Amino acid sequence: MGKSLIVWGKWVIVGIVCLEVLLRIVGFGPFAVVKKRTITTPENYLIPDDKLGFTLKNGTFNTNFENKIYSTKNHPKQGQRAVTKKTSPPSNKNKIQLYGCSFTYGYHLSDHQTMAWKLQEQIPTKTIQNFGVPGYGLAQMVLRLQQELTSGNIPERVIINYASFHDERNILSRNWRKQTVPFFKNQQLAKEIKWPKSSKKKPFAITYQPLQYTEWPLMKQSSAIHFFETASNLIMAIFQDGRASSQLLFEEVQRWQKQYQFELLVTGMTNDKATKQMLEYCKTLDIATLDISVDLRDEQFSWWPLDMHPNENANSAYANKLKIYLNDNNFPK
Repeated sequence: MGKSLIVWGKWVIVGIVCLEVLLRIVGFGPFAVVKKRTITTPENYLIPDDKLGFTLKNGTFNTNFENKIYSTKNHPKQGQRAVTKKTSPPSNKNKIQLYGCSFTYGYHLSDHQTMAWKLQEQIPTKTIQNFGVPGYGLAQMVLRLQQELTSGNIPERVIINYASFHDERNILSRNWRKQTVPFFKNQQLAKEIKWPKSSKKKPFAITYQPLQYTEWPLMKQSSAIHFFETASNLIMAIFQDGRASSQLLFEEVQRWQKQYQFELLVTGMTNDKATKQMLEYCKTLDIATLDISVDLRDEQFSWWPLDMHPNENANSAYANKLKIYLNDNNFPK
């Protein structure tokens, strides 16, 4: 029995060594935090928020990304990005509110390059409000919408810009925390954040927990250990079922739509199967949907391979698709 264990132990060691060599040959290395250089002046354009986890800080911020992309962002109100040069945009009830993540916010873009700004230019009779915040999942978008509705800021129309990667953010999957926590430039902010986590089963509920990620021992030294950790994260994410949480969140928004009497549109911002499936699910709830995605691996629409965020061309395409949709009366006035 003892000799058998020794033999098996030797084979396990040989197998791990072979796997280590093979992984390194194909380019899968040990875990490494490679932070891209982003300089924001003044620092910390995000601040903690008790309900949302974090939100946009008031002010004007200049950003330098890798000494290649420069942009200026104006946040006239906490949690809101500028959509016009006017200090007082038209005060009417014909508001269109955009909710989303960094794609909606316009990461790496100056104000006039974002989809919200371009939509405001194309539809000057409406008041566009950009509530996109980098890093948000669908749960935070829905919580922000709830804040606006309960405070009396009830729009004519709500547009939620959805992407399938929001699902993992809703449930705080380990896979997503691994991609987020080690890369926080402001680690103090990361420690202060209490992140909202949405339920995947009825009744709808939001809980809060710290944004934490603990590395496996030796995963920064061993490709094999890093591989097993990555596989484990992906398996856990499947069982956590972030998609179910997004479906429940959309059900909640549909309920508010009836209660507060606003028009609702859910757009698909990424061209993948999971996003398209979520749009199909929204249709079963009688929620209007629109695919506004572009190919972000095309250098015409992003800074690929430097970065995958949509560039100005992509934002122009988003705004044009939204305007056409609105003008076609598919979205009731």
